[in-house]
Amino acid sequence: FYLEQELVDRIQTLDPRIDLLYEPVLMGRPRYQSHHVGHVP
Repeated sequence: FYLEQELVDRIQTLDPRIDLLYEPVLMGRPRYQSHHVGHVP
């Protein structure tokens, strides 16, 4: 699923024990707000 960078940053600052591995280049960007399946690049 796609996460906005702002949300990724918030999750990572929540607790230093959290190791969030998120590679947005592997996920397609949503075409519209409720689009949950992005186009794979």
